Amino acid sequence: MYLYNYIIEKYTCNIGKRYTMSTTLEEKINKLPPELQQEVELFIQQLLDKGKKQKKQKPKFEWAGALRHLRNQYTSVELQHEILNERMKQP
Repeated sequence: MYLYNYIIEKYTCNIGKRYTMSTTLEEKINKLPPELQQEVELFIQQLLDKGKKQKKQKPKFEWAGALRHLRNQYTSVELQHEILNERMKQP
């Protein structure tokens, strides 16, 4: 019953009408054995959490200036080639 209430709560419009998807989803979930219903509940929670975690953040440039000591040895293009060569060596 908890799963039923949870789904209805999450898939209910602000004006109190259910989306047609919620009834279909409810019916399908009720046909599942209790163990699988728990898995569905966990999956729904993961999806909800995933939506919260994907907020965009401004990029951090903490690495800026990390190769400053190589400034006199390499041009930026030469460094790009060196990095590419190192990446090609990795499996």
